[in-house]
Amino acid sequence: ILSGGRSIKDFDKTYSNAPDAELLMRRRFDKIADYDYIVIDCPPSLSLILSNVVAFADYLIIPCAPDLLSLVGVKNTINFLDNLKEHFVKKNMPMAKVAGVVPTMHELRRNIDRGIIDDLMSLADHDRLSGGMVFDPIKSETKVKTSQFKKKFLSECFPGSHAAIGYKKLAEDFITLIKRDVSTPKIRKKPAAIEAQEAEV
Repeated sequence: ILSGGRSIKDFDKTYSNAPDAELLMRRRFDKIADYDYIVIDCPPSLSLILSNVVAFADYLIIPCAPDLLSLVGVKNTINFLDNLKEHFVKKNMPMAKVAGVVPTMHELRRNIDRGIIDDLMSLADHDRLSGGMVFDPIKSETKVKTSQFKKKFLSECFPGSHAAIGYKKLAEDFITLIKRDVSTPKIRKKPAAIEAQEAEV
């Protein structure tokens, strides 16, 4: 599910005052089935769309490029999620769990890149990532931009590239995390607002 486009550019303005606006995605996709995994690419902003994703998804992965603004963005996102958690608890609503942060476009020969990863590891060690981990960094490569230009998956264009191998390992690590997490089953209750709406129907 893509993160942008004209169809959602006015989403916040249109729905911000709607009752239980953070549940619009849950209502739309509540009965979706026959998929092993659904990946939602969020726009890089703290918005109503992100609130909807948090209410709909099971896990969140936060990307972080090797620069100070991205690191600040990770911290702001975690703070945003912590504030949402208080709101969701009051409404007895489940929310997505932070799986972790994935450093992207990294070149470990650069001091700044190593510094950003050290800062992320420090946040994780001090439980400042909402329980999330720091995944292995994805290497910076021009082949990523080349595959974008060709409008093809990186795994199709350059399956042996460092970045493609890195993203494959990210997927494997994430699936392992999910399987370990669901080995202790949790009941994901529907929000009361959705249950009430279904009862009316």
